[in-house]
Order: sequence, then structure tokens, then C-alpha cells
Amino acid sequence: TYGEHNTDGVTKSVFIEEFVAFLYTNKEYKIFVAEDENAKILSAMFVYLIPTIPTPNAKREFIAYLTKVFTLEEYRGKGIGTRLLDYVKNYLSSINCELVFAWPSENSAEWYKSHGFSDTNEIFECRL
Repeated sequence: TYGEHNTDGVTKSVFIEEFVAFLYTNKEYKIFVAEDENAKILSAMFVYLIPTIPTPNAKREFIAYLTKVFTLEEYRGKGIGTRLLDYVKNYLSSINCELVFAWPSENSAEWYKSHGFSDTNEIFECRL
């Protein structure tokens, strides 16, 4: 979320304009939100869909990168993020997504594990 902790000098209106432009030009991103009855966003998750290379007899078409998972602090521990993640996983399954991966922070690793994610596979990365 955009807040006082942003110190890069970008105003909220500029950030929103740039963010919306990014989403319009990057259609592979899907945004999932949980709102209250007043349309206040309580939780959000972004998913980047990555097409898989076709293989014989393969029915799966995507893998997904889950990123920017956030629930407003005062709504944490109430199951809102869990219900939203369940919805996201069901959606991904319905479009033949093979797997979803995330790079959790230290604080969120246990939450991911409690929702079916495992840290048994290592992703190799090369910082450029």
C-alpha cells in the first residue's frame, strides 16, 4: 500500500497513475482483492501467469507467481487473507495452472506453509 513509509519522493497520485498504466500494459497480472461492505480493500494479492511450454499430453497451461500479498494490519488474523488465497488457488486450478509459487518474507513464511506451500523445492536465482 502507498503510505507515509514511501520515501522515494513520488506522490500518491503519480504512484497510482504509474501503477494503473503498468497494469494496463501487463495483462499477465491478475489482481484479487477482498473488500468490506463499503468497498474498502482489506486484502490484495497479485498473480503473474506464466505460460508453460507445450508438452505431449500435458493439460496444464500455466504456472503462477504470487506476489504483493497484503492484508491491512487491523484485519489480520481474521481469515480474510486465507479466504482470498483459497479463492486465488481455486481460480488458478480452474484455468489449468500447474503450480503457484511465492517468495515469502521471514514474517510470512509460516503463513504460506500453513496454506499448502512447501519449501522443499529450491529455486535457483541469479541476481543481475
